[in-house]
Amino acid sequence: MTKLGHGLLSGQYSKPPVKSELIEQVMKEEHKRNRIGSENPSDVFRFLVEERIQCCQTRKVRYTERVDYLMQLPVAMEAATNK
Repeated sequence: MTKLGHGLLSGQYSKPPVKSELIEQVMKEEHKRNRIGSENPSDVFRFLVEERIQCCQTRKVRYTERVDYLMQLPVAMEAATNK
């Protein structure tokens, strides 16, 4: 987790998210639960997910955006060192 946190905070592997209405809304809501007013440490893990869905028949495409904190990283069992 330390390497991941360092990579995100250093800016070497991450870029600030593009401001969107969805991110602004989530930030405002979280600021209301965070009564102390200090920065939420989990904010460094926040990112915007853009999903692309395409209809096979009409070939029409729809994009949706959502804010997320977790990223799934599939690891093959053969590659795992701590089986």
